[in-house]
Amino acid sequence: MPDASRITPPVLLPGQSSPVALSLTATIDSAGLGPVAVRSSLHAVATDTEGETTTVRLHPGERLNRDVVLRLAFGSGAELGCAAVLAEDTIQVTLVPAVATAAARRDRDVVVLLDRSGSMDGWKMVAARRAAARVVDTLTDRDRFAVLAFDHIAEHPTGLDRGLVPALDRNRFAAVGWLAGLEARGGTELAGPLEECADLLRVDEGRDRILVLVTDGQVGDEDRVLARISPRLNGTRVFTLGIDRAVNAGFLQRLADAGAGRCELVETEDRLDEVLTGIHRRIAPPILTDVVVEVDGHAVTDPAPAHSDLFEGAPLLLGGRVEGAVSTVTVRAETAAGEPFSITLTPTRSDDKAVRAVWARARLRDLEDAYAAGTGQVLPARIVEFSLAHGVLSRFTAFIAVDRSRKTIGGQQTVVQPVEAADGWGMLGTADVEINAMRRRSVPAPGSAYPAAPVAAYGSPPPQASAPRSVPLAGAPLPAVPVAGCAPRPEPGSMPPDGQRRLFGRRRARSQSQSESAKNTSMLDVVLPFIDRLRALLDAPDPAVATELADALQTVGAPVDLVDALRRLAAALTIGDAPAAGAAVDEIRSLRTELASPPLGSSRREFWH
Repeated sequence: MPDASRITPPVLLPGQSSPVALSLTATIDSAGLGPVAVRSSLHAVATDTEGETTTVRLHPGERLNRDVVLRLAFGSGAELGCAAVLAEDTIQVTLVPAVATAAARRDRDVVVLLDRSGSMDGWKMVAARRAAARVVDTLTDRDRFAVLAFDHIAEHPTGLDRGLVPALDRNRFAAVGWLAGLEARGGTELAGPLEECADLLRVDEGRDRILVLVTDGQVGDEDRVLARISPRLNGTRVFTLGIDRAVNAGFLQRLADAGAGRCELVETEDRLDEVLTGIHRRIAPPILTDVVVEVDGHAVTDPAPAHSDLFEGAPLLLGGRVEGAVSTVTVRAETAAGEPFSITLTPTRSDDKAVRAVWARARLRDLEDAYAAGTGQVLPARIVEFSLAHGVLSRFTAFIAVDRSRKTIGGQQTVVQPVEAADGWGMLGTADVEINAMRRRSVPAPGSAYPAAPVAAYGSPPPQASAPRSVPLAGAPLPAVPVAGCAPRPEPGSMPPDGQRRLFGRRRARSQSQSESAKNTSMLDVVLPFIDRLRALLDAPDPAVATELADALQTVGAPVDLVDALRRLAAALTIGDAPAAGAAVDEIRSLRTELASPPLGSSRREFWH
């Protein structure tokens, strides 16, 4: 990935405490929507309620290595809830849909795309299979569907056509049965499968076209994925289901926004049961479409976010800029039946700066998505100007922290700050994640026999399994068990002296080899978190990246030869010395003999190729 160096920071080793203490407090103002009930799914919290304001604080010691997910329930939910808040020159309107709102439904074309990459191993893969199967089960004979599963390749259910098929019982049964046998494996190549799904739904025949993506969102180069898929959607609604305790919600929300759909998070198995109960409503058409906000009969300035459809079970938050005094706020939309909808509100005035910040972040996301799509209408200068004017972070700006407690000698000092690995993520190396997944899958069930090793692994057919042997009584000698292809072990004193010398020599050599292998494995563990960035550097040498990697590797105790080679590469690239840079690259590659050679019997792969 071209952005691998930016999204792969150095991480703390397992069990190492973070030097940065983080805490979180959330203040929730119901803004006239009625009493609110707060539920936290991944963290222990304490709540205090005073009037319409609820304060939520994490308990001391709670780690922020996973999402903080707070779910709010307002009032009874029997009717559509609406509230408007005016903070200086910013208006914010919140719409909360009623529970179990019936919406008109047309015949549907549904494509389910399931992520089966290595990062989905464990409970996430089980949850993803259940979610995809439940979506298929909710279809009727009037619908058509297709199912794809992807890692580095995309696959279709055996026995079904690659295109859309009628959602008959036999077709749904075949798809669900195929889903039940999927296991996590491989890498994550999302752009191609997304394009294939969009192409399956590109024909508009007066049917609702729905794309459902089930994934943890662990992908890089997100802008390229969105730029490739957005022009192909053309009216297809995209629903994303993020399954993880630290899901890439930002990317999944952007993808859902591009398809005028919604994003749903599943952070626990309990949450999965809750989602599956009403999944047919979660991928239903919106209750209101094209929602706009007017102030005293005039449209607001810079409305955000760009998507403005209200779905069942998901609130809609709209904002914009206003000028002068405001007396009334009108919300206009269109219902699922095509009828006009409007409601007039009296805004509540507030001095809370969060109102402006929430609108500014939503507006900035719209600008960055337009920039990533490559339309040419949004330039970096416009994003920078907006970011600085409203104090919200963008891809072209940064927050700078000034530490006046220390004095730096010289003009530049680099501080490497490792971060805590996200809960459940394989940030210590993709190879380790894949190996652990293979090991877990290879462990047989209790009472079952281990599978026979393939012939290719040993060069000769494995011996046939023998009948179960009885266990000798305590104190009885163990019987000799013949092993195919192995000579019996000689009795003590029966081996000639020259044979004993050869045996001891083999043992000493094997011991030295094992010691060297252990050292290599230890060094490989140290370098493993930086593998992707090293490979990207060798493909596209860059002095800044080489310096950054040298500092980071020196901090974690990587081999001195590798650190020195990286520093020579950075120096050569800076002064334009091509021969010296080439020599440094060759030296870094040559270190694979020391670092990448796996110990005998190890399942690690060479990570340089």
